[in-house]
Amino acid sequence: MSHDSVGAILTHCGWSSFIEGLTFGHPLIALPFLVDQGLNARIIADKQIGIEIPKNDEDGSYTKNSVSDSVKLLMVENEGKKFRDKAKEISAIFGDRELHGGYIDNFINFLENHMIMSNASTSG
Repeated sequence: MSHDSVGAILTHCGWSSFIEGLTFGHPLIALPFLVDQGLNARIIADKQIGIEIPKNDEDGSYTKNSVSDSVKLLMVENEGKKFRDKAKEISAIFGDRELHGGYIDNFINFLENHMIMSNASTSG
């Protein structure tokens, strides 16, 4: 997914796919099916980091035209530029290993310090 030839990611909107796509700065084309995927798709649309493929009003299915139109809008049309730009912007946060590593280091330090303080209060 990190290759420059990837223009967007068609995703079922599982949380891992959501994060992975944004880590590499690709806009997301949301095709939700189950559980939390619909909510994740709405977040994608609300934050303008991608679009949700519209469903057929009659039976709730996805049509080949709705899929192809969504891909074209996001990857080719001028209107899709705002989504591509926003996904790149967000990747600075999702792809920042130092930032995310810092959370883990801080948490470990907190636990170690808490254990030291807890042990000191119980032994004295």
